[in-house]
Amino acid sequence: MGTLIGVGSVMFHGTLRHKMQLLDELPEVYLASVLFFTCVETRHGRQGLWLPVFLAMWLALVTYVASTAAGSTQFIFFQSSFAFMHLWIIYYVVDQYHVQTKHRPSLDQRWLGRRALASYAFAVSIWLIDLKLCEYTNGLSPTSWTPFPLHLHAWWHIFSALGVYLTLALVCLQHYESMQLRPYMYIWKGILPAIGLHGATHDKVA
Repeated sequence: MGTLIGVGSVMFHGTLRHKMQLLDELPEVYLASVLFFTCVETRHGRQGLWLPVFLAMWLALVTYVASTAAGSTQFIFFQSSFAFMHLWIIYYVVDQYHVQTKHRPSLDQRWLGRRALASYAFAVSIWLIDLKLCEYTNGLSPTSWTPFPLHLHAWWHIFSALGVYLTLALVCLQHYESMQLRPYMYIWKGILPAIGLHGATHDKVA
């Protein structure tokens, strides 16, 4: 799913066409629904068929409206749906953190959570600077403060993607912990955090 988001983002920014924008935005909602599903089952246990059916119907509605509506209707519906889903994910992640670390602190969860928040905060800061001060940072206009483009929008994508990855790792860690599978975090190839299970080899872990 992350690869699909990346490909869609490249296609949208390379063409600036509406259909390519859908390939950029809709996979983000699909990924959020997977995280939401995992968070719900982590906190409340298996939910049966109703939850995936409900999410599938909701995603179909979001896809239809995003594909057919235009202007403010499309923007408001998509952004509100996306934000609503993420607010629930944040609630579940924070709630599960307090539940699981009440009697036994988890340095892994704290490590992932803090870095996810830092990545999001930095990404949003870059996005706001690019949105409000683009003419001063593009390296092209006469009013630019920099002699070369800073490509802040590209950096926004990088750090927001890092935040999503860290959140995904945190959600997986909490899910495995709720299943009492003894998860732990390790640094894959010395580069990225990944989740392993005690008693399992790294290549057997999601």
